[in-house]
Amino acid sequence: MYLFVNANPETKYDVYVLHRKNEELDLTRSKIQQLIKSGNILVNNEVVRNSYKVQDGDIIDINI
Repeated sequence: MYLFVNANPETKYDVYVLHRKNEELDLTRSKIQQLIKSGNILVNNEVVRNSYKVQDGDIIDINI
C-alpha cells in the first residue's frame, strides 16, 4: 500500500501513517513503529527513523 504525502512537514511519519490509515489498517502507533524497525514501512524506498518528518511529495510504502 502506498501513501502519497500532502502534509505539514512538521509531522513525524509514524504519526502521519497512524492518522491516515488507522481506520483501514487498524494499526496502533506501537505496531507502526515495529513495522518501521523491521523495514516494512519505507519512505521514498528508504528505511528512515521514526523521527523523520514527512515532506510534501514523499511516498510511504507499507508492507504488512
